[in-house]
Amino acid sequence: MFAWGARPAIAQPLPRLHVLTLGQHADRSVVAPHEPFHVTIRLTISEVRSSFDDLILGDCTNCAIVGDERIPRALRHGTEYVERLTLEANAPGEAQLSPAYIDAVDPASGRALRYSTDPVSVRVSGPSPLDTTARAAVAIFRAGVTIVGVAAAILVLLTLFVLRGRRHSPHAAEPIATPVAPPPPRATLIERLGRATEGFRRARSAAALVEVRGMLFEAAGVASGATLVDALRALGERDRPLRFALLAAERATFGPAGERETASDELLAALEAYCRVASANEPAWTP
Repeated sequence: MFAWGARPAIAQPLPRLHVLTLGQHADRSVVAPHEPFHVTIRLTISEVRSSFDDLILGDCTNCAIVGDERIPRALRHGTEYVERLTLEANAPGEAQLSPAYIDAVDPASGRALRYSTDPVSVRVSGPSPLDTTARAAVAIFRAGVTIVGVAAAILVLLTLFVLRGRRHSPHAAEPIATPVAPPPPRATLIERLGRATEGFRRARSAAALVEVRGMLFEAAGVASGATLVDALRALGERDRPLRFALLAAERATFGPAGERETASDELLAALEAYCRVASANEPAWTP
């Protein structure tokens, strides 16, 4: 819907337009506070135009424009211009948008006219009873948490005060020392090697083989990063069971792939023999 009437002269010249329709409407009749809604303004004219900056939007009451989309479209005989506003309601009550208008010269009469829309009014509802109840519940919960926190702080302060008074009291009983159990003895190298041997027997994995080989190097007195030559040189002519175990571990680790299963069996036999001999002199092998 649009209306027009006589317009007083202004400084800038007005466009000459055949205005066919001009109206605006909202897509919602009821919204909640801070909820967006849309108002569409549609203008059709007989002329071909691409810009409609002279279309003046109405004033907002209890709402604000947060988005503006402008869409001109050519018709068979003229132009249709659509401006889609996104508004956000403020407080409960009525959100209003006053009429939009455009001033133009009617080519038929040569008169300056103002074409305007009807105003738009949307009801803004208040918070629902559920929202009110939820807000009240949250407020009560927060108050309860605050009270519990204050009470806990007071209880802690009172406890500290009582404990401090007991420490300074001449009649306070001396604290009774709680006996501390001695730490368990560390496993010897032979014990650890025995467990590693059993692990290698159950699962002949590369990781278990590396663990067994590293313990044999440790028994020979060299670091795990040393070579077999280093271990044999450090061992010298002593401890032949350990020497056989080192050689068997080397074959199981680096020997031909087709012979590693047999080499693993030989390694297990060498490990058992070494552990039996070393167990008789276990204090000498404690790390």
